[in-house]
Amino acid sequence: MAEDWIILAKLLRPQGRRGELLAEVLTDFPERFARTGPVWLLPPASVAAKNPKEINLKAHWFPVGRNVGRVVLEFADVASISAAEEIAGWSVALPQSERMQLSDDAVYVSDLIGCELFDGDSLLGVVEDVEFPAAEPGQNEGPDAPALLNVRVNGEECLVPFVKAWLVKMDLEKKQIMMKLPAGLVEINLG
Repeated sequence: MAEDWIILAKLLRPQGRRGELLAEVLTDFPERFARTGPVWLLPPASVAAKNPKEINLKAHWFPVGRNVGRVVLEFADVASISAAEEIAGWSVALPQSERMQLSDDAVYVSDLIGCELFDGDSLLGVVEDVEFPAAEPGQNEGPDAPALLNVRVNGEECLVPFVKAWLVKMDLEKKQIMMKLPAGLVEINLG
C-alpha cells in the first residue's frame, strides 16, 4: 500500500548512456540520496503497487541548467538506456519505518491528509490534500506563506491556511486537527 512507503522521487527518463535516470525529487530531505544501498522501486499507479522491487542505489548527483531541482540516480544492475527505460515512471521509496525524525513543530503532509478538521467544536470536513503557494524553481514552498489545507466542506473545496497561531491541537493518531479560525474565513473561501 502507498501509506507503507515514503516516496523519495519519481523516475522520469534515462539520463546518460550507462543507465542513469533523471528523477523528480519528492522529499524535503534530498540528503537521503547520499545513502547508498537498498531502496525500493514501486511501479506506476496503473500497475499493482504491491510488488516493490528492491534495488541498490550506487550514486546520485544534482544536475544544473534546465534540470535544476531534480536528481540523477544510478542503480546497480541498471547499466543501459533500455534498462533505464524499463523503470522510467516508477517511484523510488523507503519503508515508512525509515522516515526522518522531524522537529517538534513540524509534521509530514501525509500525516495531515485524511484528518478531520475542526473549527472550535464544529467539524468542517476532512483534509484531502495540502497545497503550497507558488515557489521559486527548486524550492518546495513560498518563502513565508503557510501551507493550505484542502478540505471538502459541504461538497465544495475550501482552502484553510495551516497557520500555527490558529492551531489549537493536533492528534494525528486520532486523525484530528483542531483550529480556531478567524470569523468568516470559511464563508469567504466557499463564496
